[in-house]
Parts: sequence; structure tokens; C-alpha cells
Amino acid sequence: MVKVRVHPRIEVTKWSLYHNSSLSTKTLILDDVELNFPKQATVHEISQSSWQYIQKCETTCLHLMADKNLVDYGIQKDVNLVTIRRLFVVEGELH
Repeated sequence: MVKVRVHPRIEVTKWSLYHNSSLSTKTLILDDVELNFPKQATVHEISQSSWQYIQKCETTCLHLMADKNLVDYGIQKDVNLVTIRRLFVVEGELH
């Protein structure tokens, strides 16, 4: 078993339809969650346990792919993961 400490984040991006660009981005830091998983657990299984849907999962600045398991990345012991859920808020009218 591997103890995984998940540091969840929500990244909110406001998008302008008029300018067709990002107006602002802010990141909300949520409370950490500690979970135990077998070493063969996939990144998808870990992210599903901490969110309904995860866009990105990182450890030590490494982007983890959802279909890989912890052993594929050489993670054999306790690990800290940052999970980021991206939300886009659309503003304005399309001209």
C-alpha cells in the first residue's frame, strides 16, 4: 500500500467571447486528503477518489497520465500529488 496525500486545486479561468481570450485565472487551494492505494493503482483511480473528474495530476513537476499506475512512475512509497480541476467561465457575447 502507498499513502497518497492529495493536494486538490481548482483553477478558474474567465474567458471572453468578445476578445476570444482569457481575462483572468485564479487557483483555489482546497484541504488536503490522505488516501491509501495499492501500488498498482492507476492515476485515474486516485483522481476519482479525490474528485469526480481530474484534468491534471502532478508530482514533483511531472504530469501523470491517467492510464498509468504508480509503479510505472517509480512511486513505491508515500507520495504527495497535486490534482488540478480546470473550470472555464465564459463571459460576454459572441459577435
